[in-house]
Amino acid sequence: MIERTLEQLKIRFDVRFNERSLYETHQVEQALADLRATGAVYEQDGAVWLRASDIGLERDRVLMKSSGEPTYLLPDIAYHRDKFKRGFDRIIDVLGPDHIDQFPYVKAAMTKLGFDGERMEVAIYQWVTVIRDGKPVKMSKRLGNYVTVDEVVEEVGTDVFRFFMVERRSTSALEFDVDLAKERSDRNPVYKIQYAHARLCSIGRKAAETGTPELAALDPNPSAQVLSRLSTPAELELVKIIGRYPDVVAHAAEAREPQEIARYVLELANAFNAYVTDGKRHRVLSDDLELSCARLYLVRAVRITLRNGLNLLGITAPERM
Repeated sequence: MIERTLEQLKIRFDVRFNERSLYETHQVEQALADLRATGAVYEQDGAVWLRASDIGLERDRVLMKSSGEPTYLLPDIAYHRDKFKRGFDRIIDVLGPDHIDQFPYVKAAMTKLGFDGERMEVAIYQWVTVIRDGKPVKMSKRLGNYVTVDEVVEEVGTDVFRFFMVERRSTSALEFDVDLAKERSDRNPVYKIQYAHARLCSIGRKAAETGTPELAALDPNPSAQVLSRLSTPAELELVKIIGRYPDVVAHAAEAREPQEIARYVLELANAFNAYVTDGKRHRVLSDDLELSCARLYLVRAVRITLRNGLNLLGITAPERM
């Protein structure tokens, strides 16, 4: 069921790991034995404890209950031990807020086992509140009241779901407004961005239909003279935004902040929509051939950048809407 949901969301994992295999291959017991050999555990009241307070953590934690049943922490340690042994250079855990206290202990255990704990990172995502009719949908695991990802995706579509989930920083609480997500208006950021891309494509098609060779097929190496015709504040602002794209992508990757790309494509779409809305001042195709070419170069650059940003987010860039 999880794999079907991920496929619908266009999320692909190269490897899927089942916790059960840790027990079937005795890795849970081996992880505990390895920790015991380093002196990182001790027994008290019939339970086995991780000696964590001596390396700066708040308290020691139980790894094996007096009943012989492992706590959640021990298989997590066994899994990360296995992952390091498989040769990964960096481990980035993406977890929910209920796991925030667990990560430092797993990291400490890896250090005790001789692995480089500094190669581990964690991204903690907050709970999602589903909003319908302006009100939060009450959910309870205990009562069995919940809204599934599949239900929301069926209502709003994959593109909108992906954007709404990625547009906030992981540390920020997310309110998923289903009614807004279903709107086909400028209030919906995904509609606004995709409509801008479709509009850019439409301008390119109109240029090709003019029968003017210079407009139908732009020279891949435009002259400085032609590009110098881009001189209005709105045109220069678009050029500046496009020029920032490589740095935005690099920082988003380095800082593990994918929402920066979502915000960037929305900023670019807003700037372009404002540009073409001023039709009298920024008419792309006109009797001035050189100016038309210059603006078509700008339109092409915006289209390519917008499409590339959407591709990074896993969101389609429609050519017609």
